Parts: sequence; C-alpha cells; structure tokens
Amino acid sequence: MIAELLDPACRLARPHFSDHLDGEPLSAGAAFAVRMHLTFCPMCRRTYASLRATREALRALADGDPSANLEAVEVDEPEGEKR
Repeated sequence: MIAELLDPACRLARPHFSDHLDGEPLSAGAAFAVRMHLTFCPMCRRTYASLRATREALRALADGDPSANLEAVEVDEPEGEKR
C-alpha cells in the first residue's frame, strides 16, 4: 500500500490536508506541521495541489447552473416503447 511507503512525516501530515484546505480548525501544532511539511515535501505538495484543484472544480460545478451547458437532445425511443 502507498501509505506504507510514505515517509513518517507524510503519514502524519496527509490526514490533515482536507481539513486544512477547507479551513477547518486544526490544532496549532497540526496546522504548523502541515505548512512546514508542504514546504519541504514535493510529493505532498503535488498531492495537496491536486486536492485543491479537485475541490475548486467541484465548487465550480456546484456554483454553476447545470442546465446552462446542456443542449436540447432528441432521444429516440426503442421500438415498441413509443408513447
């Protein structure tokens, strides 16, 4: 499993990434540990950036009007199922 391959510092920091991104309260020590770890660990910085991009994409979807991008599509009904 990937978690077993991670540095112990990564294993301590990663569980806090989502809460940190969402602005959830972390203890001062946990918040500091996440910030410091991201400063020095390129692998976790990439993971954190990916989580941030995913969160922003999901928020953009939630904020938009889903019907605004849909075109009227005519769907053929299967034979024998005409109304």
